[in-house]
Amino acid sequence: MASGAVEAVVPDLERARLLFEAAQACRDLDLPEREVELLQQVVDIALAERIRVHKGVFVAVAGPNLETAAEYRMLRALGADTVGMSMVPENLVAVHAGMRVLGLSVVTDRCLPDALEPADVDEIIRIAGQTEPHLRRLVVRFLEGAS
Repeated sequence: MASGAVEAVVPDLERARLLFEAAQACRDLDLPEREVELLQQVVDIALAERIRVHKGVFVAVAGPNLETAAEYRMLRALGADTVGMSMVPENLVAVHAGMRVLGLSVVTDRCLPDALEPADVDEIIRIAGQTEPHLRRLVVRFLEGAS
């Protein structure tokens, strides 16, 4: 996770320390067996429903923002598979509050720096809307099986 806005969002050092501790807890390097099982359930449901899923590194940037080709190259060099604005801060707050988090994102733009086209917000919204029934089906089936 990376986000350059911590100082602007959290001027209080004690609160910043708590957020950094939450950030450490968000890492999935040594997931307990139960979490691995839950992630596999999501993948299995997606396969059964013919929903394409990928696991990757999500990097957050302060928004609203649509990255330039140079920024995409930099983020890719840092190991990012995808970039967004709100998932990382939301995850940090949830983990800090003691919640377990499963992050699902819809990728609306492949962000290829050497074939970058001007951002079309209407197209981004259209693609997100097309994926909504699939994401809803995935989440509902996961929650039905997680009880």
